[in-house]
Amino acid sequence: MVLLKKEGAMKRDLEVLRMMRERAKGRTQEQAAARAGMSVRTARTYERLGQLPSQLKQPRRYRTRPDPFEADWPWVVSQLERDDALQATTLFALLGTLHPGRIRLVKSGRSSNTSPPGVLSTVPPRR
Repeated sequence: MVLLKKEGAMKRDLEVLRMMRERAKGRTQEQAAARAGMSVRTARTYERLGQLPSQLKQPRRYRTRPDPFEADWPWVVSQLERDDALQATTLFALLGTLHPGRIRLVKSGRSSNTSPPGVLSTVPPRR
């Protein structure tokens, strides 16, 4: 798979579709690229690949930050296996009682998060 270099903004599907429509009308690559608002090189790349930008994007296969629940996740799974009706807020509150310095439940309606660094105040989604 050929990935495009990040020199400028990633082209949107509509821009590439417009370039392809212009090419189908018989326009040259230069004309189609100009009408779609992209460089000739970018037009050539998308034409060669035959795919839209949304089809080229690959899902991230790595974590962008450490998993804050890695150590507690087996406990969370065991609690859910014991009682699958448990809510995320209940589990989070239970984790807060187990680790009071590391996890803190924030009441809804607060506009700013004043948690010290390293203290979790929400349950991030797991992938």
